[in-house]
Amino acid sequence: MFEACYPDIPWAQWRANWPLSEHSQWVQTPNQRWHVQRLGQGPLAVLLHGTGATTHTWRESAPLLARDHDVLCVDLPGHGFSSGLQGRAPTPANVSWELNALLHTLGLTPSVLVGHSAGALVAAHWWLSHGIQTQGAATPSLVVINPAWQALPGPSQWLFPLGAWLIDKNPLSGWMLAQRARQPQVVERLLAQTGSHLTPLAVDIYRRMLSEPRHVRGVLQLMCAWDLHCVEDRLAQLTLPVQLHVGMRDATVPPHLAREAAAQMPKANLVTWPELGHLLHEERPEDFVDSVRAWLGKASQ
Repeated sequence: MFEACYPDIPWAQWRANWPLSEHSQWVQTPNQRWHVQRLGQGPLAVLLHGTGATTHTWRESAPLLARDHDVLCVDLPGHGFSSGLQGRAPTPANVSWELNALLHTLGLTPSVLVGHSAGALVAAHWWLSHGIQTQGAATPSLVVINPAWQALPGPSQWLFPLGAWLIDKNPLSGWMLAQRARQPQVVERLLAQTGSHLTPLAVDIYRRMLSEPRHVRGVLQLMCAWDLHCVEDRLAQLTLPVQLHVGMRDATVPPHLAREAAAQMPKANLVTWPELGHLLHEERPEDFVDSVRAWLGKASQ
């Protein structure tokens, strides 16, 4: 009845102005149709965006990393041009399972996983559930940006998921929020709350995507299904090399949480960015990739 409010996002209309669209392709796995972007040659780097974003968040950092890596950018289920999970909630366990199916379908094994915010949770969960079991493969490295691994402090830890749940239970919530995103300054105010300063072009991309009801519904479904404890309680088991990038102006995920997480991991490298926020990889993509590349060189020795 309400499905007509959530039409597919028309790729034909978006393609001309979509970042890195020349690298876009669709991959069908048993339960999921993925939109991915693949570029470069070398060891495989899998890039996973955060809640509400898409592959566009890597529009500048992916080509830089692709100078010496085979880069695979992924739209998470229900986000951007990827389909939503059919008949299942997009919990971290289900999303990482489907990510593993995608990698299996493509015949790929990651050398490094790069995850931002919720994407960092997916990357960590994939390693704990699937990557650690990969036979005969070298241990990958994990790069995370302001990872959403732990419960937020104070009332936020229950107000945030409760609010997402209440909104998700309204079948028109995605449509209504998408309509609101089209109003002047709404998305600007939302992005300002991340503590990051983005270019007008970047803001416009977020505005256009957050005006798409299907994308917004996917965002709400993921927020409603999110389980932070699945990784928070197992941080010490992340025995692979981990580089944590923390924007000290992040107003979305408190920076001190990354420090606490790093203290629990045996091979953690903490990088702080005093003047940057939650979307630091979009604010300073060249510096971010340079830091990652230098660390990967040391981690492989």
